Amino acid sequence: AIERECAFATETEGFFSNDKTNIVVSPEASFLCAILNSAVHWWMIRKLAASKQGGYFEFKPMYVSQLPIPPASPEAKAQLAELAERAAGAEGAELAEIEDEINRIVFGLFGPTEEEEALMAG
Repeated sequence: AIERECAFATETEGFFSNDKTNIVVSPEASFLCAILNSAVHWWMIRKLAASKQGGYFEFKPMYVSQLPIPPASPEAKAQLAELAERAAGAEGAELAEIEDEINRIVFGLFGPTEEEEALMAG
């Protein structure tokens, strides 16, 4: 519930969570994971959620439920889902490259101006 960054993940093994997690049940879990972990949503969380000492933010449902999911074509959904699945097993430079590609696609779905994109990325 308190994090320094977006840390959404998919769960397909049947594990349960405690009351400190947000749960979304969807056939598009990997697509949603990519969107929710994007720089756009990290920027939004920093604007919406309560901040805590040390740069942490509360990821309570009252904040997370306000995060918009942009409309996306089936192709964009498939591409983001594939990237999210690749990101789950990546590290270092490979992970950074995948995250950059996810952010590029998500920025395109939301359609921010170049100035807004620079604010969210920085």
